[in-house]
Amino acid sequence: MMKLRFFICILLLYFSSVQYTTATDILFKEYQVKAVYLYNFAHFTTWPPELFPNETAPIRICVLGKDPFKGLLEKTVENETVGKRSLVIEYYSEIEKVSDCHILFTTRTKTAELLSFIGDKPILSVGDDEPFAENGGIINFKLVGNSVRLVINLSAMRKSGVQISFQVLQLADIIE
Repeated sequence: MMKLRFFICILLLYFSSVQYTTATDILFKEYQVKAVYLYNFAHFTTWPPELFPNETAPIRICVLGKDPFKGLLEKTVENETVGKRSLVIEYYSEIEKVSDCHILFTTRTKTAELLSFIGDKPILSVGDDEPFAENGGIINFKLVGNSVRLVINLSAMRKSGVQISFQVLQLADIIE
């Protein structure tokens, strides 16, 4: 049931073409969609079991750099769980602090430095920069008109040890 709900939600977001009136409205809607994606990635990603100390350890969704969500991410995951795991939102300004993240979202342009630091750690890296996935990040949010599309780098995903479900992969443009 959860997978069907996710699939329908993503399809609606994927094919939506809402008309916006101001630049602020556009940015707000864009980050609402991205917050929902990040929440759903927690449901449709599998991490190596040894990454968690126990079955109730939280999934950490981290934001590196300036916070573009302005509270939307917290509202999206509030009181939500993935199995027995709660979702925790954390914000960082320094790359060196993100090693305990499970999902890492960044708007920073220091992609090479970040990806070098992450290496092959089991972190689902998600970026806003257009070449993020091409430069070795796992998921890139790409704006196409008024829609947020996904670009997924399969080789980066395999290298990290995380597994993204087929339902998400079907919605994305895939690169190697």
